[in-house]
Amino acid sequence: MNDGNVETAPSRQHQVAALLSHPATDPEAGDVLRLLGTLDREPGETSRAEWRHIESYARAHRMGYLDGMAEAANRLGVVAMGNDKLAEAEARFQLARRLAWEAGNERLAGSIEQSLGSLARVRGELEAAVSHHRNALAQFRVAGDDGMLGLALQNLGRLHAQAGAWGEAEEALQQASEVARRAGNLMLENAVRVNLAELHLARGDLAAARDACGQARALAQQRNDVLREAEALKVRGVIWREQGEYDEASHDLAEAAALAWAADDRFLMAGVARETGELHRLQGRPEEARAAFVRALDLYRTLGARPDQEEMARRIAQIAA
Repeated sequence: MNDGNVETAPSRQHQVAALLSHPATDPEAGDVLRLLGTLDREPGETSRAEWRHIESYARAHRMGYLDGMAEAANRLGVVAMGNDKLAEAEARFQLARRLAWEAGNERLAGSIEQSLGSLARVRGELEAAVSHHRNALAQFRVAGDDGMLGLALQNLGRLHAQAGAWGEAEEALQQASEVARRAGNLMLENAVRVNLAELHLARGDLAAARDACGQARALAQQRNDVLREAEALKVRGVIWREQGEYDEASHDLAEAAALAWAADDRFLMAGVARETGELHRLQGRPEEARAAFVRALDLYRTLGARPDQEEMARRIAQIAA
């Protein structure tokens, strides 16, 4: 199965049939459960995803299948992070990393380093995030895994962009895009298109940002990926706002908010609320701006994203003044 594509209903049915055909002692049965859980999470079915990963871990544990245990623990950490349970996510990731090293699985250890890097980024620990992603790059190179190398490059590109290192960010993202295309990983290619749109926007190149946004949204719709579509719409809403087209900006940000809610992604919900608050501020609607910023602040608090909390608190204080 190509993890870069969302499976269709018939394909899912085939996976379920394959699962049922395997006895409980077959490691492949747990692997299939884990893959199904990953597919469930993309459209926002997080509760079902969590159940599948728990069952996958339990099956692997009964067989002493270290790779399967580490994979499932890593996925459970991803679900916990998406549900704002950062301490639980860290515990899951640390367990997964220990199991991966015990199994001698370099590629899997790299994947877990990426998860730890993502968690550090959410917490605002940029140096730790860079360190984890560089570790992941080294491990994927040793493992000879180009697909995962592309994901690590994407994450490094995002971190460089966050630090304002535009050239390094674009270089890493372009490399990630090339690797994704070679591997046929549409999920990664879609995410990189969104990242490039955000990078161009931050640099003030609105034309390039809009082009990358259009590519990202078209690919997301093709893949039925509501999360990536929401991200593309958020960026396009900001582009409209920067051009003074407030009605168009409001429309896109409202649609992005609805899709972010459907995908159950609180970090994206907070980002959309932040950009919506800025739109209201520019429109001369301070009370609505404050309400949006407060919503963003509340979401960032539940996520433990300290730098974002501080930014929202400053914006709220500026309105009050």
